[in-house]
Amino acid sequence: MKRQSPFHLFVNCRFAKAAWGAASWTRVGQSAHNFMEWLEIVFRTLKSEDLEKFVFRCWGLWNERNPRVWNWAHMERLQVMEKTRNFVKGWPKVQRPELFSCKRVLRLITGGSDR
Repeated sequence: MKRQSPFHLFVNCRFAKAAWGAASWTRVGQSAHNFMEWLEIVFRTLKSEDLEKFVFRCWGLWNERNPRVWNWAHMERLQVMEKTRNFVKGWPKVQRPELFSCKRVLRLITGGSDR
């Protein structure tokens, strides 16, 4: 199997280009020649709310890559972006300690009451 570089995975491959095409700010960093240069440009240029989206999109691309490479399974670009969007929407919920405290999770796992 040919080794993929992070630059190819996140920037140069057709799938990544199509996935990034959905966001208006994704042209940022197109002049980069390697992965680190690309990251530096992106982190210097994007606003904080766009940086969060950027990180989640990278996660979405990475999360899709593994089944593609190891299991010959794949989703379409729009499916990956929808999965990523749903993850982003759900992320704040799992960050609320009152909803997902260790004690609460332990009670749920062991069959204890959640009330």
